[in-house]
Amino acid sequence: MKIAFIIDEITFLILYNNAKVKTRGGIIMRTQHTIRRIMLKYCYLFVVAGILSYILSELVVIGSEIISNAINAMFDGDNIDIEYVAGNTLLIIIISMVVTYIKSITNELFSIKVQKDCKNITVESLERVQYRFLKRTKEL
Repeated sequence: MKIAFIIDEITFLILYNNAKVKTRGGIIMRTQHTIRRIMLKYCYLFVVAGILSYILSELVVIGSEIISNAINAMFDGDNIDIEYVAGNTLLIIIISMVVTYIKSITNELFSIKVQKDCKNITVESLERVQYRFLKRTKEL
């Protein structure tokens, strides 16, 4: 875990240091633009995860409403159809499990794709480093 953090920190520092460009107005950091561009490239996954989160919250509301209506009916002395309540609750639980699974896959895909592109940019910038620099400093 600590090694992964160090590698990610090194990746960010390489992106940060190699992406500075001097202009008339000062220094523009292209790193932020690069990361934003990568995130926009995969924003559809982020949007899908947001929609799935909304669906999950609505399923919780619907399930709570079914249970509360059944409890209110019992307090009023009415008969309730336990098969209806249990069946709908079970159906909501199953749908929630499927939606949660798809949401977790979507979140992981977004994260992995962004990290992969950042690492590829880092490797490309390392490939451009001159051999003389590496030979002179003997470290990265």
